[in-house]
Amino acid sequence: MKKDVYMIGVIVKKEIVDTIRTLGIFLIAMIFCFNLCIYITDTEIFELGIPKEILPYQLGLSMMYLVAMTSLFLGTTLTNKMIYEEKRTKTMHMLLGMGVPKEVVWLGKILAIVIMCALFGVLNVLVHIIFVWIWFDVLIKFNGMAIAMVFITVPMLCYGFIALASVAYMYFSRMNIVGMFIQIVPYLAVWEVSSSLVEYTKVPLYIMLLSLGIGLVAIIVSMLCVMGMSKERIVSRVD
Repeated sequence: MKKDVYMIGVIVKKEIVDTIRTLGIFLIAMIFCFNLCIYITDTEIFELGIPKEILPYQLGLSMMYLVAMTSLFLGTTLTNKMIYEEKRTKTMHMLLGMGVPKEVVWLGKILAIVIMCALFGVLNVLVHIIFVWIWFDVLIKFNGMAIAMVFITVPMLCYGFIALASVAYMYFSRMNIVGMFIQIVPYLAVWEVSSSLVEYTKVPLYIMLLSLGIGLVAIIVSMLCVMGMSKERIVSRVD
């Protein structure tokens, strides 16, 4: 057990350091891209003529779309890099060949992805708060519902999707076209929803709990799928 925990820690540290080293410029570009996307939503919110005392909280709630876009796009990109590309370069083969359990490898990589998505999501929100404050002279505020949606419910739902995507990357040997759709479609879907629901000011509690539950169940199901997957299937030839 201690050995497994140690190996998970090693994998998490290795993946985070390697991602920052190789994708640093890409991450900076993502901050600009996602803030530009949510800026479009901001302008639509301002055009609604919402009372000044409510406007900062409406902008705060809209941050859930920024977090969703960040988590889904970055998460699926890192899943492709950490799992599919490592299958292609045989790095995954070496880890499993050294006797590291497949569940430990998967957990380490998923934890690294979740940590980076969480930190990057918070960073994106902070950058956007500063941007809106400077550009629109409005300080974004969060009530309890917005905090729960932006920092707990929406991220958990995204992590569930990422976990399911990771199972697909581990199981299938040909993911080029499917992988492209996994990365792009959820991102575009969230952007479309953010533009369509700019007037949505309150999220029902049952929706929040349901989303949280779906995310948790997806992660558990993904873990069970990995446990039932053979090593031979994971290291199968990648085209």
